[in-house]
This record gives sequence, C-alpha cells and structure tokens, in this order.
Amino acid sequence: MGKTLLLSVIAAATLTSASMIRFETMSAPDLVEIKYGFPLFWLHRQTISITAPVDTWSVQWPSLVVDLVLWFTTSAAIVYALDIGMKTALLFCADKIDRSQGRETQWG
Repeated sequence: MGKTLLLSVIAAATLTSASMIRFETMSAPDLVEIKYGFPLFWLHRQTISITAPVDTWSVQWPSLVVDLVLWFTTSAAIVYALDIGMKTALLFCADKIDRSQGRETQWG
C-alpha cells in the first residue's frame, strides 16, 4: 500500500509538471496572456498589458489542486491495476510450475 501511494504521488507531481507542455495564447490589442496546464490551465503568464509591457506569472491554485487530484487518481488506479495484475501473473506462473512438476497446489 505504501509503495502504491508513493508511486502515485510521484507520478501525479511529474504529470502535473509535464502538463505545462500544453499552452494556449490569448492575444488582444492590449493584452497577451499565455496559459499553461492540462486538463485545466493552472499557470498564467501575462506579457503585455494596457499600461506597459509586463512579465507576470500567476498560479491558479484551485485549478492546480484539481489537476493534482485528477492526476493522482489516474496514476493510483493505474499503479493499483498493475500491482494486482503482477500478483495475479505471479500466482498463475507459480501454479503452472507446481503443476508441471507434479505437485499439488493449494488452489486445487
């Protein structure tokens, strides 16, 4: 359980960081804003405003939290499914080896 949780947290942080690859530029005569994130935009960069050129970055905390929760849930489900699949495969292989050697297994 602890390994699954740790892998899920690491995967969620990595996927959230990697989600900054997706960006969208919003451009108007007096505003240029670049939004980063997937599935939600959680990092905004403003480069031009009506008053003068600026370079400000802002984190949209609710979107970041939702993004982290979504990636954590997805990665936890995948890690859990892989863990169960590996255990099932190991039991199947052990049973097959026991049967090939003529030994009775605990499953019948």
